Amino acid sequence: MMMLAGAKAEEATDLVATLNHEGGLKAFYGQSALSSAYTAATDGDVITLSAGTFYCPKIEKNITLRGVGAWTDLSTGNRITYVQSATGSSISIMLQNNDYEFLAEGIYFESSVSVTSDYQKECTFSKTYFGGMYSGNQWGRSSRSVFFGNAVYAKVQHCVARYVIDIYKGICSNCVFPNVYAYSGSAPIVLQNCVLSAFRYNQDSNSVWNFSEDILSNCILIGSYTYSGNLQYLASSNDVHNCAYFSINGEVNDIFKNIANNSNMIVEDRDNFFKNASLVTKKVSGDVTTYTVSTENLGTDCASGLYELSDDAKQLYKGNDGTVVGVWGGTTPFDIVPNNPRLSKCEIVPRVGDDGKLNITIEVAQ
Repeated sequence: MMMLAGAKAEEATDLVATLNHEGGLKAFYGQSALSSAYTAATDGDVITLSAGTFYCPKIEKNITLRGVGAWTDLSTGNRITYVQSATGSSISIMLQNNDYEFLAEGIYFESSVSVTSDYQKECTFSKTYFGGMYSGNQWGRSSRSVFFGNAVYAKVQHCVARYVIDIYKGICSNCVFPNVYAYSGSAPIVLQNCVLSAFRYNQDSNSVWNFSEDILSNCILIGSYTYSGNLQYLASSNDVHNCAYFSINGEVNDIFKNIANNSNMIVEDRDNFFKNASLVTKKVSGDVTTYTVSTENLGTDCASGLYELSDDAKQLYKGNDGTVVGVWGGTTPFDIVPNNPRLSKCEIVPRVGDDGKLNITIEVAQ
């Protein structure tokens, strides 16, 4: 049993945003709870959200935003924290020039996210699903789920994006992205133990893939090696180590042809690469066999959607650290459970008791 300031006797709801300001807790309720908590917050404060859907205002404070989780999880009764824009457009996050860093964890963003700053600032997104789309079709650069501006150094960990991640500089580890746009001339983008699930590389300036001097290690690249009928290869200026390539085309071409080292791997046995055979659909047309790799259910069901390798493939496709390539390898394999305490249940008695107090029961998932 917990007693929090700010309870409203006239309203019963299970949507709760708890503001931690200088060690004191204050609770806000309903779909506007996040907006209310944000209004009361200052830089460095922590807002913890229960499961449910919350409306998010424009954020111009370096706060920590924590949710119960972005994927189904039995410990919280398969409940998720959804955050969507209060204005119906993108969620705008403007990083400020102070000693605090913006951090989001355990959130399912239903709207696209735009992170910008007038200063060189870092931010962290962890165990988060970027489910929104800015505009355009799902393969164009404009159809981004998340955009990081040129002054933002993004640290993205254990995250999944539905569409494009647009990034100038930063590090992404144990993540799944359909497409990445890494700007030419920007600081190198580092991708470690990631799955690029609709990999499409070409030299065209409008490509959603625009790697030039970026660093990829222990990743799985899934997709086509052709563009407009022409074979394409990763640029020699990229630093690519211990990555595995799964071609969806009929032939298996070496997209690592221009890479100096020989640590990268081409998936030859595509029928037995993934543990979940339903991820891959095979089509045979004459002498040509093509494959489709599913990107469905990434927003809700990680067990079937995050490309775990078969037992045999795990022995063959390992990174430079000896662990399997992709999100299930590395020093911190993919994990959907947020690190923070999570509000899995909140009950508010809508009437004040004889003692003049309002009873609030909060259950925290373990």
